[in-house]
Amino acid sequence: MSELTACQRLDIIRHKGRPTAKDYIPLIFDDFFEMHGDRLFGDDGAVMGGIAYFKGIPVTVIAEVKGRDLAENQKCNFGMPHPEGYRKALRLARQAEKFHRPVICLVDTAGAFCGVEAEKRGQGEAIAKNIMEFMTLKTPVISIILGEGGSGGALALAVCDELAMLENAIYSVISPRGFASILWKDSTREREACDIMKITAEDLTRLGVCDHIISEADGGAHNDPHVHGGKLRAHAVLRRVHNRAELVLERQHRLLFVHKTKALGQIFGVLLAACTVEVKPVEVNLVRTPVAVRLAAVEQRYFALMRLSGHTVCADAERTAVDVDQQVLVNAVSLNPVIAVTDELTELRAVIQRAFRKFGRQ
Repeated sequence: MSELTACQRLDIIRHKGRPTAKDYIPLIFDDFFEMHGDRLFGDDGAVMGGIAYFKGIPVTVIAEVKGRDLAENQKCNFGMPHPEGYRKALRLARQAEKFHRPVICLVDTAGAFCGVEAEKRGQGEAIAKNIMEFMTLKTPVISIILGEGGSGGALALAVCDELAMLENAIYSVISPRGFASILWKDSTREREACDIMKITAEDLTRLGVCDHIISEADGGAHNDPHVHGGKLRAHAVLRRVHNRAELVLERQHRLLFVHKTKALGQIFGVLLAACTVEVKPVEVNLVRTPVAVRLAAVEQRYFALMRLSGHTVCADAERTAVDVDQQVLVNAVSLNPVIAVTDELTELRAVIQRAFRKFGRQ
């Protein structure tokens, strides 16, 4: 890897000759067929997507597109998607899930478009829904950051099983210019901000965000785009598409964790809400009070719940916990920061077990 600073890499990825998604797609995939529109408002030139073959395997490709000259940039809104672009991406991802096709996302945007019309059409909702839905897709998702990966505009297509970055790409919670504007009230300090934000591929690999770094030609991918496209096609992250069974299994494990965590949150929400509504709160300082007193307070609230509102509340909890095994329920106690203590957790686990056993018999 070259020893370039973050601001030098920023200059490389903003080079007007740098390959865009439109250049990479024909170099990586075969028989790409583009699909348009979100079926709600219209089509967005900043996001292109469709179906293609990758070495004989059908895949869905979703890409954020930048232009090289003024006309191209105007057509694709300088690579900044509108809400309909994200909704088109979600439509194609759901279609891929239905037909069991892996999803490959090519990310390259400074950020989502923040104009008035985009906000009127629900820009924030579109990004948030993409993030939520991509987390629960039943088909594998691989994302590759080609250049800029800016804020939620990039994250909406980067919730994935494998994340790869080109050597000179960046990925950040906010653009360096926006960072400088907020922190120092001076957007001209963009280059200084870039060097302290830890946004390069090497930084993010060390932080555990990026899984793979794809090397570029000396000076950047624009110096030899055809060779670089071949590197992308042959890279290990895309070769994993051939092992779909392994990718699907990993995705299923993640989905199981998400569903169990959600169910456990609902269970404890039902129990704790009933405690606070129907039982007078116990006057205990949970931060400084000895562990034994904390446990006594928690036990008092749970048994008061059993006496006062057991049938209704536990019926709700039991319905919520249909797919959650007893061991996961017991272990969830350690996730609660208020009652997460050391050796005394055993006693509290027993309290919750007795409560659920009692309601299970009734």
